[in-house]
Amino acid sequence: MTRPRHRLWPRGWRGWRPIVLLVLALAAIVIAMAWAWTSLPIAEFIDSLQERVAGLGFLGFGVFALAYTVITLVLGPASVLSASAGLVWGPVTGLVSVVVAATIAAVVAALVGRFFGRDHVQRLVARDRRLQAVIQAVETSGWRVVVLLRLSPLLPFGIQNYLLSVTGIRLLPYALATAIGIVPSSAVYVYLGSLGHGLATSGVGGEGVATGGVVRWVLLGVGLVATVLVVTLITRRAQAALKRATIESAGDTTDRQ
Repeated sequence: MTRPRHRLWPRGWRGWRPIVLLVLALAAIVIAMAWAWTSLPIAEFIDSLQERVAGLGFLGFGVFALAYTVITLVLGPASVLSASAGLVWGPVTGLVSVVVAATIAAVVAALVGRFFGRDHVQRLVARDRRLQAVIQAVETSGWRVVVLLRLSPLLPFGIQNYLLSVTGIRLLPYALATAIGIVPSSAVYVYLGSLGHGLATSGVGGEGVATGGVVRWVLLGVGLVATVLVVTLITRRAQAALKRATIESAGDTTDRQ
């Protein structure tokens, strides 16, 4: 006789489980940041960093865009730079800087893949039917599928650029679709970085955390959770739409044959 299994989650909670775990993870991140803020000289570091970047003026963005392009080309963690943009420039200017820099990096990577690595990318695509389906969907529906691909976490950003380099999409629609599609995910990383920016500019730290600083940390945490939940919803819908688009394009190819 087998014992009944104890359920950690009620039956109706199965669909909510990933969201609950995500909220708990974000809460842990905010608590860890609050601890680090009060225990380490982070405020002084941020002030020094902001002064140095402000002293560079527009050249500061040029250096940021160049670094973003290099990291994208070598398939590095560009999300770290996205968070640093929020830390230095704040949520609005930081998000604009990341979207512009990432779009430039995506165009450069696509050109590199198109003129220098096309044969290598095509050989990789030939081994994976899913990648073939994505490319066929881009060839069929153009920039719309590029937007969905950018919204979906199906592939890392750097790999997407090289994959799209072997398609026939023109650079202008490719760049615009990329700029639109990367906004939600970029907003999350920029918002994370802007937590430190907002606290530094408001002077919250040390004794301030014991008074109004606690309220500010809670508000920042709630904003982070709301941002991530919205992006998660958008990502899920984009992934489902991308799947439908690849299936439809594969069906159209079969019918033609």
